[in-house]
Amino acid sequence: MAAGKTEQGLEELLEAAMRDIHFQEDAPRRAMIEVFQALGPQEPLTVEFQQRLSVLLCS
Repeated sequence: MAAGKTEQGLEELLEAAMRDIHFQEDAPRRAMIEVFQALGPQEPLTVEFQQRLSVLLCS
């Protein structure tokens, strides 16, 4: 994500969360939340991936 590939990084974190949401004490989920905070709540990627993460967590 630091290389400007935020969407790709979020996709990879979401895939990791899908494989094992509790991997290393919820590391994928926590990393996504950090990215959301850095991007801001109005950023379209934040909105999209928060929704996708929510679906995963509620399933």
